[in-house]
Amino acid sequence: MQFHHLSTEVRQRFTSDEPHRTNVKFSDFIIDGYSLHKRLEKYDLVPSLGDGTKEYQEEMISYFLLQKPHPLLWYRTPILVCPECGDLGCGFISAKLDRKDNLVIWSDFYKDNYQFKINIGPFFFRWDQYCEVIKSTLTN
Repeated sequence: MQFHHLSTEVRQRFTSDEPHRTNVKFSDFIIDGYSLHKRLEKYDLVPSLGDGTKEYQEEMISYFLLQKPHPLLWYRTPILVCPECGDLGCGFISAKLDRKDNLVIWSDFYKDNYQFKINIGPFFFRWDQYCEVIKSTLTN
């Protein structure tokens, strides 16, 4: 099994030419040197970490660290969300996150509530490095 390398980069959704859209900050997932946001850009969603109130960010981090299930998605985690409000009702991309010993697996990516499967992954991360990266997205 090949492990993937996960890191994040703080980015903004620039909207100077689109004044009707919100300019948000987010922590882009960089997997093996490639931006997940760019890879899924056609869906007009942003990664769910790195913006919002401290409470919101801590809650999202707890889902990524598998400390508790998401209240609406249960065993799935919203990886990308609406850039305007973060509400799942506006659209999202989720993945199934599993932990096996020192391994975290992101698999089965879907748009909205199983509207259609997105053909990426699975991604395998080392747990310790993964935890550091996810926790580092907390801002404020």
